[in-house]
Amino acid sequence: MRITFVMGCLRCGGAERVVSYMANYWAAKGWPITIITLEHGNQPPCYEQPCYDLHPAVVHHDLGDGVTFLTVLPSSPGTAGALNLAQPPGMATPAVPTAQEILIEEAQGHRALRAAIRRSQPQVVISFIYKTNIRTLLAARGLGIPVIVSERNDPYKEYMESRGWEMLRQQLYPHAAFVVALTAENLRYYAPYVGKRGRVIPNPVLSPPPPAEPQMLRKTGKTLLTMGRLAPAKGIDLLLQAFAPLAVCHPEWSLEIWGEGSYRTTYETLADTLGLTPQVRFPGFTPHPHQVLQQAGLFVMASRYEGFPNALCEAMACGLPVVSFACSSGPRQIIRDGIDGVLVPPEDVPALCAALDRLMGDAAARQRLAQRAPEVCERFHLANIMGMWEQLLRQATQRMPGVQQVPGALSCTALEQHASI
Repeated sequence: MRITFVMGCLRCGGAERVVSYMANYWAAKGWPITIITLEHGNQPPCYEQPCYDLHPAVVHHDLGDGVTFLTVLPSSPGTAGALNLAQPPGMATPAVPTAQEILIEEAQGHRALRAAIRRSQPQVVISFIYKTNIRTLLAARGLGIPVIVSERNDPYKEYMESRGWEMLRQQLYPHAAFVVALTAENLRYYAPYVGKRGRVIPNPVLSPPPPAEPQMLRKTGKTLLTMGRLAPAKGIDLLLQAFAPLAVCHPEWSLEIWGEGSYRTTYETLADTLGLTPQVRFPGFTPHPHQVLQQAGLFVMASRYEGFPNALCEAMACGLPVVSFACSSGPRQIIRDGIDGVLVPPEDVPALCAALDRLMGDAAARQRLAQRAPEVCERFHLANIMGMWEQLLRQATQRMPGVQQVPGALSCTALEQHASI
């Protein structure tokens, strides 16, 4: 089957990792696979840095610098914490576009994406992440190609930046062959305008490669580690607040915060303010997460919200005991509380501190959780997850679902006229 993926970019991130898994799996079966990206510009894709390997048969096409899409706002409403984390210091808030402005401003990009989809001659298009999903559905209108859109985060928490984007999502998602969410909780958000076209498919979890240096595995086991984008959603400020008393009670433990993002300076300043600099490190991004995880003693996730976090799954696959906030989506579906990890109430800093304190002081408890953690690889085995995707592909190609119309939304004619496709 000929599959075309559409992504904003192929820089290092969770959705990009999942696309690389899927593309490689199907390319290894001999399927023609194309990945179209919209926003690379002068930045190299992840597989050139390297971060994620792509099968040599996978074709990657970037639309290039000449194609313009509206700038993504720096953060989402409702994610700011006590440190006024609404956006990095000094960054101006962009104007919020209406639906009509989005269609007009992005018309050139939609035409370029439409041409790229046509050239790839897919039987099915799979798009990832909400704005790219909207752009792909606009570009593919009238081509007779089923489009499956995949949402990767908690829609109740990761709000659209304007009514314009949300209006377009509500108008266009009914035209998707299927809408895929990572959890049933997230899928309910789309039910009013998706209906029976919604599907739940979690992320696959791969078994980690063997450690390069077995003698270095786990080192002293006194490293508390987290991994993810340095942004408000990941709750690094909450984690630092929870770790502050632990640094005194457990001076032999250190905290490593792996990842990059526009809030790095903000979090480094907070760590310094809390007097944590000697015990907290910000090593940056790693293209080899398993190597880092295999040398840690305990993993923590302090996210305000999540989709289906790859970092948490990878930590468990590496046999790490884990502690996480019980976000409404993601960690609750991954961690079996008390069996292979510990869940604490969302954004409850004292509860997070208490759970970490108990495990940092109890090696036997850490070992008990660690023994069951790698079962996550079987629960979300790549072959099983890809089987779910392949069943969806068969359903999408058997028929083009009929169009649903959302009351009060832009008409199809208006969409086509404004998008100039």
